[in-house]
Amino acid sequence: MQVSDTAVISRNTFSETEPKRVAESTTTPEGEVSVFMTPSLVKMTIRELKRSINIRFLQLVKSCKQFAKSARDPEDLRYLQKFMVMNLTMMLGEYVDMLQTNPSLQLPMYLNLSSVAPQAMNSARKLSRVMILANRIRQSTGILPPKNQRDLNKAMDDFISDIVGIATNPVNVKNPLLNTSLQK
Repeated sequence: MQVSDTAVISRNTFSETEPKRVAESTTTPEGEVSVFMTPSLVKMTIRELKRSINIRFLQLVKSCKQFAKSARDPEDLRYLQKFMVMNLTMMLGEYVDMLQTNPSLQLPMYLNLSSVAPQAMNSARKLSRVMILANRIRQSTGILPPKNQRDLNKAMDDFISDIVGIATNPVNVKNPLLNTSLQK
C-alpha cells in the first residue's frame, strides 16, 4: 500500500489547526450505537425517566432478558449485571423518596412486581418491610443504627440478586434440570 503526497496534511502556520473531530454516532446492522452519550440517547433516557416506575421496571427486566439471551460473550453478561444493579439501585432510591410522602407504600405494589417478576415477591416484601422500618427509624432519630443498616443492605442485596438472576439466567427448555434457577 502506497501513501500519496495528497493524503499528507500540511500546515502553513502554527495557528492553523485541524478541523475539530466530532464524535459521530454510527449504527451497526443490529441497531447498536458506537458512541456512548449522543444527544438522542440522552433524550431517550430523559423520556424514559418521565415514565412511571412500574413501566420502567418492566422494560428493564424485559430488555435485559432479551439481551441476556442474545449475548455471546460472558463479559457482556457481567456488564449487564452491573447495568441492572445500577438501574435497580436508582429505582430503589426513588422508592425511598416515595416513602417520604406515603410511608406505608409496599415495594411489590410500587414496581407492580407480581406481573413482572413474581419469583422475587418474597425478597421484595422483606425489603419493603425493612425499608419502611428504616425510614421510620431515620425520621424519628435522624440516624440508622448499624443493625438496621445491615438488615437493609442484606434485603437490598437479596432483592437485587433475585431480579438480576431472573433476567440473566434464561430457562433452558431442552434440559430444565441444568437451569440454575430451577435447582434452588
